[in-house]
Amino acid sequence: MESGRVAAEELSVRIFWRAWGAQQRILTSIHAEVLTEYKLRPHHHYVLRAAQETDPELVSVQTIKTQLRIKPPAASRILAYLETRLLIERALTRVDRRRIGVRLTPQGRELMERVDRSLRKACHRLLSDLAPAERETLMALLGKIQHLQPASS
Repeated sequence: MESGRVAAEELSVRIFWRAWGAQQRILTSIHAEVLTEYKLRPHHHYVLRAAQETDPELVSVQTIKTQLRIKPPAASRILAYLETRLLIERALTRVDRRRIGVRLTPQGRELMERVDRSLRKACHRLLSDLAPAERETLMALLGKIQHLQPASS
């Protein structure tokens, strides 16, 4: 019985590492293909995506720093780059007039629409070798895994 448990644990670890590696390869491939075309890096895309999700409200700079796990100087450089390209604008938040937030400009919204179209096409090409039933199975399994909570030891 012990060997069965160990084999199951080993399989779980192999599944984890294979999923991790696949995720890394997919993200690297898509970022290289799509974001480079728009002269963006992954952290630029994250900021634009966060601003898009809260649009027309501001997303706080603190939220951006926390989510990207970056220090203030790095956040300033990222925001300055996006601001220079006229993709975002900084403004004081309504809740706390001492805090700064960012929002998309019209050019930023238009760019994100183009990026989203390119990402959809890239993802579709990436998964095109899977049959529709395989895609559904993959989606169901990923959804199930996404909602799992780590077991207590």
